Amino acid sequence: MAKFRWSKSLHSQIESVFATLKGFGEKRAAATGNIRSFGTWNAYRSEAHRFTKFLASKGITDLREVDKVQQVAKMYLAKRLGVARQKGHSYQTQQTRACMFSALARGFNSFFEQRAMPLRLDFTESRREYLALSREYLLHRQEYVDGTRAYPDPERLVAAIRDEKHALQAALQFQSGMRTEGVGAPAGKVRNPLTLGNLRGYGTDPVTKKTVGIVATKEKGGKWTSHFLPQATYVRLEAYLKAHGSLESKYQDYRKAIITAAKITGQHAPGKATHGLKTAFAKHRYAQCVKHGLSHEQAMQQTAWELSHNRWDITLLYTRG
Repeated sequence: MAKFRWSKSLHSQIESVFATLKGFGEKRAAATGNIRSFGTWNAYRSEAHRFTKFLASKGITDLREVDKVQQVAKMYLAKRLGVARQKGHSYQTQQTRACMFSALARGFNSFFEQRAMPLRLDFTESRREYLALSREYLLHRQEYVDGTRAYPDPERLVAAIRDEKHALQAALQFQSGMRTEGVGAPAGKVRNPLTLGNLRGYGTDPVTKKTVGIVATKEKGGKWTSHFLPQATYVRLEAYLKAHGSLESKYQDYRKAIITAAKITGQHAPGKATHGLKTAFAKHRYAQCVKHGLSHEQAMQQTAWELSHNRWDITLLYTRG
């Protein structure tokens, strides 16, 4: 049996992996995962070499350190998205980057399967979250014309909303970090009303140690998230639910109410709408965490959880914009 050879250089390892993906000129049916276009193959390969530089900067010298490579990939994608936001890159560029990671995993896994070695890379979760955030931030770049997506005075904006239902939804977003689907105004046709069944009573805020109302909502792919509300807002929400049965509205109606209030209070910018409240929450919550003794990483993680994200570095996408 021929001796297995694997280069010590990350860049040479990338070349070996991408060599397995060449399918230039093959018919679609015969390609079976190979890349048929040289231009596409070369674009992915170039992006992969950029990624290896980032790996090297984190002390990784071998793609076979699969767990570390997958963890660093999350950091790399968060960094690239931050740069894309600042420089106004297109969503299509991020799609290419995400596809590269799919190709890298496919080529790496194929390389080692051919040698009967149980090594596998999987970037599926990182890619999906990266693309979702890219769609959210880069397809609506006009929301950053004033340099931030957060409203500078969210309390005044919420107070300016005349409709009781929409005002309560806005207060929940700003004070607890809920998404629009969490406050009963999901985009699309799916209903997700907030009901008494979402209320979890009173408990202790894990950061401030004060007594707060706890609301559990199903957001982002069916994930349940616990949100912490000031007692006054919790009482207000409970009273509303007892009187009306549920809190829900059409997304477009809620969005329009936010934009109208933003105009009234002089905080309107083209494209800026409901997410400005969630971003304002993230900035405030992170600062509150630090004030109460949490480290930078702990503050980022706690804020991420309350934003319905698992990864702490996702918080950067809110606090930087």
